[in-house]
Amino acid sequence: MKIVKIADRIKKLKGVLSDNDVAELLGMSRTAFAERKRRDSIPYEELVRFAEQESISLDWLLTGKGEPFIKKKEEVMEAEPSMVCEEQSYCNERKTIRLPDDPKLALMMRQMISIYKEGSTMQKALVRGIVEEVYDELREKKQGVDSRQDEGVEPKSNIG
Repeated sequence: MKIVKIADRIKKLKGVLSDNDVAELLGMSRTAFAERKRRDSIPYEELVRFAEQESISLDWLLTGKGEPFIKKKEEVMEAEPSMVCEEQSYCNERKTIRLPDDPKLALMMRQMISIYKEGSTMQKALVRGIVEEVYDELREKKQGVDSRQDEGVEPKSNIG
């Protein structure tokens, strides 16, 4: 991947002309951006933060494919039936998934759905495996919380 192409996409999208402007948009110093450009090294963390703040598709930033802007979190995404249904025979129509309020989680979900929709058979299998693992883990945690609540025990908080 060429950082020059990514910088050009940002310039075009945001209407700026210089690398200094791109560095500022990414929250980087001019020298740090110049060094990344010299090494053709992509500043992934800065790109993810920029994409989240500006509601820009990370896929588009990296590849130039697809639409530059992502839908707002209040909107829903289409997903393949096999991603949201355990039993394929029960769901032949497309389903919608409400994206979470957490921007990082919403971005990851968009990326997973995008990979699933456009990826190879191997990538789709990997996404299905990850989704199943996360689903099982969340279900176990929910059951643990529900059983503690039934016993009158307050769930432990990870905060503070």
